[in-house]
Amino acid sequence: MNTETIRTSTISEIVEQHPGAIQVLEKLHVDYCCNAKLPFTEACKRADVNEAVVIAALGSSPTRYTASAIRAQDWSLDLLTNFIVQNHHQYVKRAIPEIRNVLEKVCAKHGANHPELMEIQQQFKTLAKELESHMHDEEFVMFPAVQALVKESTNLMPFGDSERQTKRSLLPEVTTLEAEHELAGHCLSRMRTASRDYALPADACNAFTLLYQRLQEFESDLHVHIHLENNILFPKALTLQARQQSKPLYVN
Repeated sequence: MNTETIRTSTISEIVEQHPGAIQVLEKLHVDYCCNAKLPFTEACKRADVNEAVVIAALGSSPTRYTASAIRAQDWSLDLLTNFIVQNHHQYVKRAIPEIRNVLEKVCAKHGANHPELMEIQQQFKTLAKELESHMHDEEFVMFPAVQALVKESTNLMPFGDSERQTKRSLLPEVTTLEAEHELAGHCLSRMRTASRDYALPADACNAFTLLYQRLQEFESDLHVHIHLENNILFPKALTLQARQQSKPLYVN
């Protein structure tokens, strides 16, 4: 993408055309998940980063054809939902208790000298509780509905079930899930601010170092997780449903 195209695109459009951009945006803390519909200029302004710096970094980042790029925009909805559950949900379920445990130890040892740890602990507690409920809703409500929609679109669902599925709008569920993503993004932002971008203090022990490493890993994974849903899965599912609803229903 040339400079002018980048400047006139939304963050979502940049990532779609150039998946290697995710690593650049993550490093520069430009939001590519919860607010990816923002124009490039506004996103840079909110991140307090110079546009020229971002454009230069994008110019040297891997292209969409590198082996490391995840071109999820080309995936089927079935594959996308399964990937989110098996890769991101399973990671979150494993990481939450591990991070919670390290947090408790570090807060007990360093909390008196580092009050920012109390803020991080509270924000992580809120985030963990929200994610556990959020993932349950996705796995037992949203994703099954999307998978049923896919079966319906390929004529693999009985007529009666298909008719009920087309009449059940996915939009309210998508709206709720996106709002929950906003809350998760807020918690991540509060933790990064409290930690001063996860800068280790002079008296940081090994556990303190591990904590900040795990929190940054968790943040990075959740950003990709939210991006896959907000910017790829949800729009594709809503588009498919609209297409199905526009089809006439025939009864033999």
